[in-house]
Amino acid sequence: MSLPLLNLLIFAFTCWLGLYLIARDHTKPVLVYTGLGLVGYTLSLALYSLTRFDDVPKELLPLQAVILLMPALCWFAAALHLLPEKTLPNPILFGVRYAIPVVLMAIYYLFGDILYSFRPSAPIVYRLSSYIPLGIGVLILLLMTIGFVAYRLWHERRRRLWGLLLTLTLFFTLGAGIMLLPSGIVPFDTALLIVGIDLLLLDFCIAGLDAFDEGETLLPDATYSFIRAMLIAFIFGGQVALASGGQYTFSMLALLFGVVAAAIASQVFAESIQNGLDRLVFARLPRLRRARAELRTAASLLPRTADNVNLNALTEDEFIRLTRRALSHLTDPGKLAVSPLMHLPMLDKRVKNGHMLERAAELKLLLTDSIQRLKPPAKGEFGTADEWRFYNVLYFPYVLGVKLLSYNDSAELTDDARKVVEWFRANVPERTLHNWQTAAARLIAQDLRDQMR
Repeated sequence: MSLPLLNLLIFAFTCWLGLYLIARDHTKPVLVYTGLGLVGYTLSLALYSLTRFDDVPKELLPLQAVILLMPALCWFAAALHLLPEKTLPNPILFGVRYAIPVVLMAIYYLFGDILYSFRPSAPIVYRLSSYIPLGIGVLILLLMTIGFVAYRLWHERRRRLWGLLLTLTLFFTLGAGIMLLPSGIVPFDTALLIVGIDLLLLDFCIAGLDAFDEGETLLPDATYSFIRAMLIAFIFGGQVALASGGQYTFSMLALLFGVVAAAIASQVFAESIQNGLDRLVFARLPRLRRARAELRTAASLLPRTADNVNLNALTEDEFIRLTRRALSHLTDPGKLAVSPLMHLPMLDKRVKNGHMLERAAELKLLLTDSIQRLKPPAKGEFGTADEWRFYNVLYFPYVLGVKLLSYNDSAELTDDARKVVEWFRANVPERTLHNWQTAAARLIAQDLRDQMR
């Protein structure tokens, strides 16, 4: 059987974009879930081609039908995290990460026998009474997702970007409905392509929102990552394609998809792979590992730096948002090096023609000095009185790296500092801590603006 070149190109592109979003910042659930949704779509593309063979393993037939649900479930999980901060309690958000794989596994094992007869050439199986309720359930989740995005749109000032996201979510829901509950009007191939286009647009929109929130640019970094990944995929996947002679068996086609996906993943996660090798090879040289990691992070994030940032032209809310982001990266010189606050005029006086990491170190000192100015004068080293709250909520998590509400922190603290941490854990709710940090970041931003004048 021959494989159309367009199918392989779509597979490679969707695989790259999904993995790129995950690698962009694996600590952000929105990026991870959105990327996983596209990875699920990529798997469905591969399985769609593989299940056309007569010798396909029987386990893949129900698996393809289950994987088709993954993009919608992941986008629902991403939409939960798109809600304004602290809208939902953390246990619900934490439980979502386990709910999706559990649901998919349950569907596979409970309905596997019925879905066994699924083949792309026989879409009539989608009308089976056992699959229709699954499709309806997923569509209900997507309708809830539309409500989540609309709710964020109502709260968000950047209505243009969130309006676009809401529109894309509507189209994705319609596409999923066509694919999961087909009426026979649209062929399965076309429905799968429609959903893929919607997912690609959703992923790019999420990546753009993340870049905007971080004060970064998206196009240079994404272009470099894409060309790098596609070049390696062409080198290794091309050898498999040449060896096949254009005619594929099940094993050869599975090998082609696997090699292309592995080549793309090796480039997208190159920094993580190198960090892992450093921990293995330089296990006894922690300073060397830390220095290499900082240099790699700064180099990989440099294409995201916005060179044309005019801090004086930013609104007060935008400047506060960027200040809050910089404070959260205070212990990570690599991420701090690409902050728009690197363009503060005060840094030009401190560092002239210095390396970007030197400039990032000076930015850290500048922000730390601003935090120190929040400390009540002549009141001792630490305290829990009301006048200490803004200093504590910035100094402990951002300067010391201590999570105030986490009981698993192993940082070495003085007795007075530990008393403050224990007081926060016993008396301060998470929402209150978040509000105090927002107010404190506003004070830091105002201090920086006063220095800019």
